[in-house]
Amino acid sequence: MKQKLIFFLFFCMGLFQTATYAQQVNDINTSQYLNDQGTSRKDFVKGADVGFLTGQERHGQKFYDVKGNERDCLELLKNDYQMSAIRMRVWVNPHGGNCDKNELLAMAKRVKALGMDLMVDFHYSDSWADPGKQPIPRAWQGHTFKEMKQDVRNYTIDVLSLLKKNGIEPRWVQVGNETTNGMLWDMGHIEKNPKQYAGFIRAGYDAVKEVFPHAIVIVHLDRGHKQEIYDYNLDIVLKYGGKFDMIGMSLYPYWAMDGHPELNADDIITDCIKNIRYVSEKYGCDVMIVETGYEVNEQQPEIMKEGRRQLTRVVHEARNETNGHCRGVFYWEPQCMPGGYKLGAFDSKGTPTAIMEGFIEKKDTHGLRRGFRREAFTTETPMVHDPVMAKEGDMYYIYATGMGIQQMTSKDRKMWTVLPQPVMTVMPGWTTDSVPGFNNHVWAPDVIQWHGRWWLAYSCSTFGKNGSAIGLLSSRSLRDNIWKDEGCIVTSHQKRDNWNAIDPNFIIDDNDTPWLVWGSFWDGIQLARLDSTMHLANAQPRTIARRYDPNFKPSEPNPTSKYAGTNAIEAPFIFKHGGYYYLFVSWDYCCRGAKSNYRVAVGRSKNVEGPYLDRTGKDMVNGGGTLFIEGDKKEWEAAGHCAAYNFDGEDTFICHGYSALQNGVALLIQRPISWTSDGWPELKP
Repeated sequence: MKQKLIFFLFFCMGLFQTATYAQQVNDINTSQYLNDQGTSRKDFVKGADVGFLTGQERHGQKFYDVKGNERDCLELLKNDYQMSAIRMRVWVNPHGGNCDKNELLAMAKRVKALGMDLMVDFHYSDSWADPGKQPIPRAWQGHTFKEMKQDVRNYTIDVLSLLKKNGIEPRWVQVGNETTNGMLWDMGHIEKNPKQYAGFIRAGYDAVKEVFPHAIVIVHLDRGHKQEIYDYNLDIVLKYGGKFDMIGMSLYPYWAMDGHPELNADDIITDCIKNIRYVSEKYGCDVMIVETGYEVNEQQPEIMKEGRRQLTRVVHEARNETNGHCRGVFYWEPQCMPGGYKLGAFDSKGTPTAIMEGFIEKKDTHGLRRGFRREAFTTETPMVHDPVMAKEGDMYYIYATGMGIQQMTSKDRKMWTVLPQPVMTVMPGWTTDSVPGFNNHVWAPDVIQWHGRWWLAYSCSTFGKNGSAIGLLSSRSLRDNIWKDEGCIVTSHQKRDNWNAIDPNFIIDDNDTPWLVWGSFWDGIQLARLDSTMHLANAQPRTIARRYDPNFKPSEPNPTSKYAGTNAIEAPFIFKHGGYYYLFVSWDYCCRGAKSNYRVAVGRSKNVEGPYLDRTGKDMVNGGGTLFIEGDKKEWEAAGHCAAYNFDGEDTFICHGYSALQNGVALLIQRPISWTSDGWPELKP
């Protein structure tokens, strides 16, 4: 958490020893993501917010490297501290022109000349905006909500158009700064007027996309270690029609511990990394730590060494412990002098302190910036969502939800190696044509071997809507990991179809005919026959399972989507055993971390086309299903999106479970299946 500064630019130069800090406050929750949409860039970014730099230079401040050589500040950050991006705030009509659009443009030109990426941080105020204050610009005061949404739109377009006119395209744009408690108070206060807060976020989002369609739009909240803040705020944003592509976090252990002696920095960092994993999974988007900072104390060098240790840990774990979903770390005003702002990272002479060494990673990963690559790692408890499994030779493979499809391998199904690249580093062009807003975050794949090839189906969609598509890849060998785009199997359209084309599963019947089963919410689980190319044969899909009888309407609304309805069934998987086809489905709600109530039910049929009956004889198309697994609230809060296989003579069940011990993080579950005397599956302990 950062307590925002209210001081003049020259304070940063250390000309004054006092500064006034505004206290931060609370609250926040849900969205979807457009991560680097239209490109394959998936690099980890290190950067700095240098909003004070122009004023410092105007007052004659010089900067030096650790050898005493005078250097340009931006060039020093880039070449000595592995920074590849700069963040700049912009104010509407600030006193003296500080941080206005013209100052932004001048700095953006320098950033571009150095080959660095730019993040624009709209405060939508004439001065500081943060959790403790979000003042309406003087020129907008007295306007109605409708007028102020137009103000947000017009101002955003005006600033970004200025950049565009000068050949500058920001990679990221923040719509609001630390909008934990809303923006443009009181009209956009999150507690007093949540709909209007979300409306301002949406107005900013749409304006950004109008000028720069591929810019990543960030909603930025403070206190990255507080999960409840993000749940509250982002849920409101989505509930009332707001949009964002990425979540921005502030992480300040120093401020979080201020007045809280019971807290320590390492626990705060741990909670922030957990929260990054949690929100990236819940909202299907990447996260960035857009602000962090550590104390400079020239009289006590050990304090700065401790800051270096903390920053080193943040950078390492953000890169390596978030399933690739933290896209970077920005330091807030590192070039500030300790007399003006105690959490800068330079000393009073304008030289970087030991803190800055936290950005220097032992293995220089700059060569990997433009791709998806990161180092492989092994784990016994892989974090995974919607896993499916295959075996080729002596190697097991998992494919799962993730950017470009997550993949991992194992020789014993105990230790898993998470591979450094996804299945697809560049998505086929048809995916974004078929699914507007699709962001390369691929859901719920399935894999099967048939007629000498491996076939991999995958889902392209946006959260809570049924404008979706199921794509197809093929490969001669999993080990080679070379996949051919086979196009689209099936699409669904919001105004045409009462089903959702996601969560595919292949099944080959007793006549060696391939079928595809899929579906999520709407009218439930669909089944259709495939042809020899694994595309839909000339047949209409038919519904084979629903969560409820069509005549029954639950009283509780869908907490995750206003479009999908309450037919909370998805993730079908058909498994053949002993003359029956067993249809496993997931009931209720996933993707909510510890609040998920996912569970798996099963029915069976002698015919692949159904009807699938549960153990009492009730047809699953009318809401039947026998409960198979659910959360025990001790080890698992919930479990679902399953698959079943026979490996080396043993039937095996897999799914992801939301860990009760790790704050709802999704982990792999594997259990052997046993069979009752009347042919029903059960899980062995």
